[in-house]
Amino acid sequence: MAMSKVIALFGAIANPNIGDEAILESNLQLIYRMYGNDCSVYVFTKDASYTSLYNNCNFKIKFIPITYLHEITIEANFDPKIIDKIGSRIINEDNENKLIFKILNKIFSEIDILHIIGGGYFTSYWPDILAEALIAVNLAKKYSKPYIITGISTYFFNESDKKRFFEICENAQFVDFRDESGTEFVEKDNNKYQITVDDAINLKIFDDNQVNYKYFNVLLCNWKNYTKDIQKKIQSVFIPFIHEYLELNSEINVNIISFCKDDFLLWNEMKNMLYDNKRYKDRIKFIDCSIHSCLYAKMLVSHAEFNVGNRFHLAVFSLSSAVPIFSLYTDEYYSRKIISIHNLFDSKMYVSISKVQKKDIWNFIDNLDNIKNKLKLSTKKNELYYSKKCERIANAYGINEEEQNILFDRIKNIYPKISIIIPIYNMGMYLSQCLNTVLSQSLKEIEIICINDGSTDNSLEILTNYSWKDHRIKIINQKNQGVSFARNLGIKKARGEFLFFLDPDDWLPDNFVLEDLYKAAKKNDVLVCGGSFEEHGNDGVITYWSGNSSKYSFSEEGIIDYSDYQFDYGWVRFIYNRNFIVYNNLSIPNLNFYEDPVFFVKTMHLAKKFYALPRCSYCYRSGHHSYELSYNKALDLIKGMCEIISVAKENNYNELLNLEKERIRKDYAWQLAQYLMSNNSQELKKWMDKLNFLLDDDDRIEYQIFKTIIDHNNYIIWLKSSAIRRVKNYIVNNGKKVLKKVLPCFVVNYLRELKGRI
Repeated sequence: MAMSKVIALFGAIANPNIGDEAILESNLQLIYRMYGNDCSVYVFTKDASYTSLYNNCNFKIKFIPITYLHEITIEANFDPKIIDKIGSRIINEDNENKLIFKILNKIFSEIDILHIIGGGYFTSYWPDILAEALIAVNLAKKYSKPYIITGISTYFFNESDKKRFFEICENAQFVDFRDESGTEFVEKDNNKYQITVDDAINLKIFDDNQVNYKYFNVLLCNWKNYTKDIQKKIQSVFIPFIHEYLELNSEINVNIISFCKDDFLLWNEMKNMLYDNKRYKDRIKFIDCSIHSCLYAKMLVSHAEFNVGNRFHLAVFSLSSAVPIFSLYTDEYYSRKIISIHNLFDSKMYVSISKVQKKDIWNFIDNLDNIKNKLKLSTKKNELYYSKKCERIANAYGINEEEQNILFDRIKNIYPKISIIIPIYNMGMYLSQCLNTVLSQSLKEIEIICINDGSTDNSLEILTNYSWKDHRIKIINQKNQGVSFARNLGIKKARGEFLFFLDPDDWLPDNFVLEDLYKAAKKNDVLVCGGSFEEHGNDGVITYWSGNSSKYSFSEEGIIDYSDYQFDYGWVRFIYNRNFIVYNNLSIPNLNFYEDPVFFVKTMHLAKKFYALPRCSYCYRSGHHSYELSYNKALDLIKGMCEIISVAKENNYNELLNLEKERIRKDYAWQLAQYLMSNNSQELKKWMDKLNFLLDDDDRIEYQIFKTIIDHNNYIIWLKSSAIRRVKNYIVNNGKKVLKKVLPCFVVNYLRELKGRI
């Protein structure tokens, strides 16, 4: 392939907004097609902390997000004239002592090409963007670096901004417009200017649809000066339509989605109305795509029955996936954007939000089949437009014709197959062994997300040393917030097709385990795939399990229905499809204890089935930490039990229900009893009341806990007695008296209140 390149990307590409992210992601995909590992990319961004999320991807190119141009804008208080003055000083190096000037000059002296990318930001609405772009262009000219401009829209220029735009374009190798706004330029110089499509129109996703049911999406974002109008339409048009559609289509759900954090604000006061007194609550999901990625957002949009909304890139994702969308717009600026993308796909399904009526949406629904067929034809046409854009970009980047022919074969391997999530708190003693077993895996397309949860030992130092050696290790450093928070953050930042959860004091059994799990999951089209469990303790290795632990291992390979499995432990043995986890809002509960069985049971219930391999997939280290439950952990145990028992009762998982009862009565009886015997355990007793309400047994669970302890004490006496039969009969006949002798009076009274007479 081509020689190594250093590329600078500039654009409004780092706002916490799915559309901006999609433009950046699409261009990075194209660069990866061209250069693979052999490329460095500087990204000039408004928010490097946001763009740094791309460090979690499997791009092997060197990715360097920087903010320097935007720092100039902030220093100039967003005034283009002041930005121009600062830019002039940078070009002429008037202030050589200013570090930012030196760094910008160094970057532009090193790069091979400047690429100004995408979006509708070349407009007088945001004149500071034009001013920043002009600085970048002048630096490129200073060092005789070529530059190109792609995927832009230039509606609504005032005269001064039009002049600045012409100056930016003057020495560009070519300028590509995403819509008709470039018509006048193309007519003047057809060789330099062209009109194709939005940068994000060909954003590649490689995840299969892992949603178990049908749905449609609604995205209504707030728009300046239109809040009340949009809220009125939500009340009078969209909520009634949603109710009617759900009533007529019992198998379909609705997602209210967001592309940035403010999109849900419009719905805050109307959720009760939307749920219709909880009638539709189970069929309506709120999904914030902005906390995940544009790849997830496109997956969600592209697998919908249809979409309704007023964001431009919602329309881009939907139309380019041949999924019908009913679009809405507000002011003239946004109407141009919406209409331009619909025109590209020969669609007329859009209307001003001030004029939309419920009948308009129903008319759209009645024509879904015809719309889908038209979109399929238009999609092929626009793929040719995108190819035209890619050809010009590749030429500017120095990719020859022969190399261009194989560009589109490489992209399929760009994202990790598995994201390994490792929460770390003071585990320096064991961390190296854990990481070594991950890095030695035969499956190389992985990312290792290490969340350092406020460690005070040498854990962070170890992580840093490893991350220098292997780009697949991504470190998230945070103050201590607990293992649940850390794992959930890992889920949000993960970009892999599957998730695997690994604790830093444990390890993988061999070099092929992740590859085996991934291949089995893909071959058998399952959401969850796992193997067996080994425990390594002070007394040796446990590989054979029996009784309540017998389901820690699998003796045969194949698909297992969870209704036939009904187990709650050993969740770390499995890989989980990430889109499935995210779409269903499955997260680790915020508990100090018993959080993982809750996640495991809920996930397995929704997945319905999993694939089992008769091989070890996880090595667990025991004996190096205390298994004593604090009061808070005992409390969380009961909270977690309540959640699992609720799932078990609602779905007739009787085996799981009995398993949870056994765990309370036997596994945790001694630890719970010590707190139940205290007068300072009122909250725990309240949760025991909730648990008993769920269980609805003749005997309260507290009585069964204490009976376990008494039975154990009786058994010890029985073993030690020389008059076994007589003592045994005495215990059986006088159990209540023994109970009174063993337990304090206030506990006996407590049990009396629970059960009646003892």
